[in-house]
Amino acid sequence: MSPKKSGPVALPRLRPGPTKKSVPSVVVSVSVTPRCLSVSSAALYLGGVTEWFVEEELCRAGKLPFRFLGNQRVIETADLDRWLDGQKKQTGKLTAPLVVKEAA
Repeated sequence: MSPKKSGPVALPRLRPGPTKKSVPSVVVSVSVTPRCLSVSSAALYLGGVTEWFVEEELCRAGKLPFRFLGNQRVIETADLDRWLDGQKKQTGKLTAPLVVKEAA
């Protein structure tokens, strides 16, 4: 008798198919609405006004509350919405601004 070799034994496949289980890929989309915005983001949020307007005319003038997170000034979106809602809506034809020429 010849000695038997020990080791893994290959089992026959019962049905054809992939050797690994295929797992369908899942894409999850998450939307996060920030509670606070930086001065530059607040300017964009308000419709493209300048950062200077938000910083000087709103924050430093006391018209809009803000906080410091770390060393950055941030403004809550609820405060931006409240300030914008308080602004007078205008309708009608826009007129060109009056230009005054100085006497030379």
